[in-house]
Amino acid sequence: MIRAIVVLLSIVLIGIRFATAADKQHPSEPASQPAPRQVDQKEVEAGRATARADIGNKLIRYDIVGEPSMIDPELKRLAASKYNIAVTFHGCRAGPRIDYDRAYLEVVMAHLKALYGFDPVASLEKELREKQK
Repeated sequence: MIRAIVVLLSIVLIGIRFATAADKQHPSEPASQPAPRQVDQKEVEAGRATARADIGNKLIRYDIVGEPSMIDPELKRLAASKYNIAVTFHGCRAGPRIDYDRAYLEVVMAHLKALYGFDPVASLEKELREKQK
């Protein structure tokens, strides 16, 4: 009986040793990273096409993703009154159509930079943040 208990404990200890050894990663080994997210080219093209159509219809929508700020209402008002840009805020998380949204904004920003030589929304945001200090 004692011999059976000793054998059983030995098996358990060996199993624990193997489990902890497998869990420990050698410092020289790179940490396992999740696979990079695949860009959906159909969404990218759809975002670009929609942005071009909106710009052609004189609708410039500028989406901002990030932590809400006290300057958001003023930024929205100034962008609309000075540059006819509709700024929308989406909080801390990007929407489900990440590739579409990024492509849309890239086209809008390229249009604004071609039109004004700079990004008016980023410029207004910088001015408002400086005033806030």
